[in-house]
Amino acid sequence: MTTTLSVILVAAWAAIGIVLAYGLAVAWRRVMLDETPLPFFSVLEGRHLSVKQVEESAGFDGLGTAVRRCAMCSEKAACSRSLAGRGARVTTPGCPNAGFFQANGL
Repeated sequence: MTTTLSVILVAAWAAIGIVLAYGLAVAWRRVMLDETPLPFFSVLEGRHLSVKQVEESAGFDGLGTAVRRCAMCSEKAACSRSLAGRGARVTTPGCPNAGFFQANGL
């Protein structure tokens, strides 16, 4: 392998690493620096459901996945505003957990 090819491959892998690190930093920042409660729990409150009831219906892994989807969603602020205006029983359009609520009969 020539030196030029080696340098190109190292540069390509470095670029991939930088892009992945940036994505992880953005995700970490979104989850860790946001102090507002997740809209997921507002929807549960509006439907008069406890976390225990949802866990019994969807299982621990299902509940964890739904909470993670809500935490990673980039539309949390818009979702919270929408829920405040329409009542917390209804999920907002485009909610990543809308299918979760329907699939589990919640």
